[in-house]
Amino acid sequence: MKKVLQFYQSYDEDSRLVKDDYHRIEFITTLYFLDDYLKPGLKIIDVGAGTGRYAFYLAQQNCAVTALDIVPKHVALMQEQAKKQSLNLDIFQGDARDLSQFADVQFDMVLCMGPVYHLKTAAGRRKALNESIRILKPGGIIAAAYVNRYAAHLLEILDNDKPLDTIFLDKIVRKGLKPGDKSDSFYFSYPAEIEQMMSGFGVIKEKNVGTDGMTYLLGKRNKKLNEAEFNYWLDYHLQTCENETLLGYSLHGLYLGKKPV
Repeated sequence: MKKVLQFYQSYDEDSRLVKDDYHRIEFITTLYFLDDYLKPGLKIIDVGAGTGRYAFYLAQQNCAVTALDIVPKHVALMQEQAKKQSLNLDIFQGDARDLSQFADVQFDMVLCMGPVYHLKTAAGRRKALNESIRILKPGGIIAAAYVNRYAAHLLEILDNDKPLDTIFLDKIVRKGLKPGDKSDSFYFSYPAEIEQMMSGFGVIKEKNVGTDGMTYLLGKRNKKLNEAEFNYWLDYHLQTCENETLLGYSLHGLYLGKKPV
């Protein structure tokens, strides 16, 4: 996890989901689908909570929220913001692969919003998901975010003006990794892989959603959309974000599943 800690030491995660319309799409879409499962009093843990954008929202919905992240800077920011906003959260620093401080089957919902795309080995991802599912109650919901390798491959092509490094690009598609790149702390997966992994734990699929769709393809135009244009795009996106033929081209994805009773 050394590269993950190094990456976030200089990265502004706190503003990522709200800094422009492109990034707001992911945040809005995730909340749109989570809202279907929320009710006051639910006991929820956000594993890999970052700086708490989702955790704070859930606490504002009168849920009992625990937030955990591996990055000390993120934990300190969450503690500071929770105090400023007078929100009652339990906040911990910890590793998604070891949730031994939490007893079995004690949470109604588990958010695993970062570990799946920061653990670069299959064994690490399975360990994190196993821990998340262990502490989830039967009938509870697990929400796991992932980053699509096909979209990452396309974005790499679109973002670079230099000649294509086809060997580098092929590694993204074949292995889901960007060795030597600033994103070397990420693992890029794909919708079927997430579904197969969850199925292996007996989780029953509820939804698989492309949370930002092809918004990144709008480029600079997206940052200049007026309110009516943004709402038009958001409406189109929400109508199409579950379309299986489009899932792989959404940069960010969200799997929602239910633990068997």
